[in-house]
Amino acid sequence: MELTGATRISLFLAVIAFIAYRYTSMKQTKLTVDNVNSTYDYIIVGGGSAGCVLASRLSEDPEIRVLLLEAGGEETGNINISIPVASPAVFNTAWDWAYHTTPQKNSGFSQLGGENRHFWPRGKGIGGSNNLNALQYVRGSRHDFDEWKELGCDGWGYEDILPYFLKSEDMRVDDLKNSRYHNSGGPLAVTKKSDSPLGKRFVNAGKQLGFKEIDYNGKEQIGFAESQINVKHGTRVSTVVAFLRPAMGRTNLHVVVNAHVTTVIIEKKLAKGVAFIKNNRKHVVSANKEVILCAGVIGSPHILMLSGVGPKQHLEKFNIPVILDLPVGLNMEDHIYSFIPTTINSSEGFTGPKAESISSIAQYMVFGEGPLSAPLLPGTAFIKSSTCETRYPDLQFHLMAALPISENARVLGYESEGLFPETWTDGLLMATILLHPKSKGSVSLKSNYPFDYPNIDPNYFDLEEDVRKMIEAIRKGIELLKTKPFAEIGADFSRLNVPHCSHNEFLSDEQLKCFIQHFAATLYHPTSTCRMGSLNDKTSVVDPQLRVKGIRNLRVVDASVMPHVTSGNTNAPTIMIAEKAADMIRGIYSVAELRRKLNKHDNVGK
Repeated sequence: MELTGATRISLFLAVIAFIAYRYTSMKQTKLTVDNVNSTYDYIIVGGGSAGCVLASRLSEDPEIRVLLLEAGGEETGNINISIPVASPAVFNTAWDWAYHTTPQKNSGFSQLGGENRHFWPRGKGIGGSNNLNALQYVRGSRHDFDEWKELGCDGWGYEDILPYFLKSEDMRVDDLKNSRYHNSGGPLAVTKKSDSPLGKRFVNAGKQLGFKEIDYNGKEQIGFAESQINVKHGTRVSTVVAFLRPAMGRTNLHVVVNAHVTTVIIEKKLAKGVAFIKNNRKHVVSANKEVILCAGVIGSPHILMLSGVGPKQHLEKFNIPVILDLPVGLNMEDHIYSFIPTTINSSEGFTGPKAESISSIAQYMVFGEGPLSAPLLPGTAFIKSSTCETRYPDLQFHLMAALPISENARVLGYESEGLFPETWTDGLLMATILLHPKSKGSVSLKSNYPFDYPNIDPNYFDLEEDVRKMIEAIRKGIELLKTKPFAEIGADFSRLNVPHCSHNEFLSDEQLKCFIQHFAATLYHPTSTCRMGSLNDKTSVVDPQLRVKGIRNLRVVDASVMPHVTSGNTNAPTIMIAEKAADMIRGIYSVAELRRKLNKHDNVGK
């Protein structure tokens, strides 16, 4: 049987990743446990970006006994996870929940299977969605966090949380190491892929349109930059690699995989422990101090509702005894993106044959460099639309240094007739992202059976304002492609004129709206389904200490607590939330020295 081009590439990357994994982890031994104690001080549910950080930080205290329960397996079981460019090969595997949304009215028209159901990959296994993402290190706008504080989330303003970003960070970009906004020596490596010619063209194109080249994790966010990424020696730096695995040898930390938590056990509004299924057997374990949900934007509300905490009428529909009526699962926000497929007449981008070349293999194996060593997003930008009324930007661009082929689109869940070439062609993708959609979604129960996936309704483009902003984003992307840096490599975006929408005039509002409704998709950044708020905020689920309102000894620590989605990729702020939560739980202030350094920096020159 002859393998397709994409299958050959996937197989090839798997072999390379296997060798890289053997090289980087040959000293590791099995550190997870199969048998649990009856009681721990803290039970953490979910081993994703937040759960890995929290387990590591809480177990720094040798007097604290910590249990981390993860529904999936170990990340070391999938050889594609460690290689940055291979993350799409993890989709639709055992390391992916592989959700699909409910049918959408205004989007997903080209999704495979019909009914406009968007494919929603989410990480399952230690590392969570940090095993699937494109490794972008983006904190968001300082104004995002100041707004959180203004909404009643005391202690979450930008200057409050900046030390927690710094605590995690190991900045490896020389010209940023001495910045007030960065730190070296933390567990999370941050670097750049500075040898991408398309990334440099992207930055220069932004300059031609009047934008600055900036450090978007620094003083200001509006502008263009080469992407900051979590890669070290050519391999993925996830929170399981940076935080959890170095801590798994501690005797006071037990990590259990393939343990599906079904409910939090709550008695008299006190969280007592959890029930979980492992090897088809039910287990119950108690928490002396707290149960902490880190199961993510889908998992945390799902578990809460199954446990009797959620919208009263909704729980009663499934005969779940209501312990507390809270807006669990509501207020979901997500970044949705569209894109401009573009061919070029140079070989500056990534293609499958380039990945298979002997030189690429040699670069990666010997030096940890080359096309295989970094995600395909070398450029990032943030701007404001013409109707933006906020202090933070409402549009983002990612430059993808490759033009996918049709088989890639099918991996991502949609049919792309006429959109992408059938075979590899030199090109790029200009991703246009809506940062703060007005349309809100939800997560709700499909049944009271814990292994049934919940209903996920992102409600994309429910409000026409979101469509208009997305159209403007595409037009701005086209402006970028018309600048000299891209024009001199023959940037051609005529593939935007897809057969699906050819009944409309090319590049008219109607044609672009048609394109968006067919092909716009999640950028994998859902938030806010257990949103944080002040005690009198009836739209919130947790208080500023991340405690579930009205339930003692129960917290949520993951992206679901964000009051609003941040202005950018959500992994870095999720890590920050976990860092801050660890201090709140332990009753310490671990960033005092970093706070002093910030104050000292501010006083220099005064």
